[in-house]
Amino acid sequence: MKNMLCVNRLFQSFLFVSTFLAIGLSSAHAQIDLHAHLDMKPGMGLFLQGSWKEEPKAENWSNKIFTRVSEVSLSAMTNETRPKLMVISFYGHPYFGYSFSRDGFHFDRKNNVRKSVEQEYQDLIQFISQHSDHFAIAKNAPEARSILKSGKTVIVLSLEGAWATLDSPEDKKLWIDDRGLAIVTPVHLTPDSLGGNALMQTIVSFANATEDFIKSVWTSRGSCLKSFCKSPSGFSVEGLQTIQDLMKKNVWLDFSHANELEVQTMIEKYETGSKESSALPLLVTHTQLREFFPTERGLGTLEINYIRKHDGIVGIIPTQYMMPEAMKVANEESLKNNPEEAKATSSGKGLSCISGLDVFRKTVSYAIATLGAPERVSLGSDINAPLDGLSPGCGDPVTKNGSALDTAQFDLHRKGFYTYSQWNALTRFASPDVLNSPTPWADLALEHFLTLWEKVRP
Repeated sequence: MKNMLCVNRLFQSFLFVSTFLAIGLSSAHAQIDLHAHLDMKPGMGLFLQGSWKEEPKAENWSNKIFTRVSEVSLSAMTNETRPKLMVISFYGHPYFGYSFSRDGFHFDRKNNVRKSVEQEYQDLIQFISQHSDHFAIAKNAPEARSILKSGKTVIVLSLEGAWATLDSPEDKKLWIDDRGLAIVTPVHLTPDSLGGNALMQTIVSFANATEDFIKSVWTSRGSCLKSFCKSPSGFSVEGLQTIQDLMKKNVWLDFSHANELEVQTMIEKYETGSKESSALPLLVTHTQLREFFPTERGLGTLEINYIRKHDGIVGIIPTQYMMPEAMKVANEESLKNNPEEAKATSSGKGLSCISGLDVFRKTVSYAIATLGAPERVSLGSDINAPLDGLSPGCGDPVTKNGSALDTAQFDLHRKGFYTYSQWNALTRFASPDVLNSPTPWADLALEHFLTLWEKVRP
């Protein structure tokens, strides 16, 4: 009996050690990126400096319009630096995309979008075919799990803006049935025949959604300028039909750019669910909480309440552009705690030592507390979008959560976040202090994404 008990204990110890090692080995690179753009030159034209075929052009965290990942840099990334699952999103700006960079300037908006998106897709397919030992496309969660087991990075196809690209039944068959498009953000920065979009800051909204912004200011008698303005344009009849068609094909809708009217519409449809399940999980691939980004584009109570009730997953964007309120609070706290340093700081600029990285980490922890579970929060890089990154800190950080920073995290803190090769280091750096789970945060988010995806596309 004693021998049997010893064997059982030995076996249990073996299982524990094996599980621990498996988690430890995977945590170094089991990261997920909920929203990334790779070849964005066709979609952004002159608003993006650099191309898919050359080294990234960004040299520091504040380079907004310079490429931060390319074919060259992505192929050079290792298992320790590239994510294990990447949601790759295609996008074409209706005015500044393909026509500017390759086809001579003209105003065929729909043609611009279609050409941009098609070029981005073809470039990605060519890249994957050339690096098939490291990357593979998954059309569903079971395929993704199989690819992960093989040691490759999973590519999930996404489309930002359904207008133009998914106009006809033939378009939907091509992209969804044949190519495996899995995620669609129905609307984007510019209103179209499908509907409006979530308004952002005054200048951005006026430039991209002029009519909706002016209507919002007019109907609110200017009061919205003191808080934030909301688009008065929900989904059109065509937009509602598109949403319905996508749901029938088990496409996961991304709520990221939807305004409150559109969010409410999609929530009503998601609560009804599908034949295979009841309420569907909500997906917001790249956003920031409205407390830190006080615009309609920020994650609001509609989405938060739904996720707390029915589940979902949210990607927080690592950019200082979308956390002005958080930076403001950090600045005020630093000025209060360091009055002597404040005297030496030029007026209006605040303390140079405020780290966007540290502030961002706090917004991630806040999002986890707000949504009720760590696995419901991940990161969405929005890499190669015209946004800044995260500023570095001052001095040499020694610890995080009581332990020494690894080399990659230390380097991140000294340079700031600006290039995709830092992605896994950023994920580890942003990981919340207390998880109440032996499983690393990135592993929790990856598994949660796959579990939720199975509910949308059984």
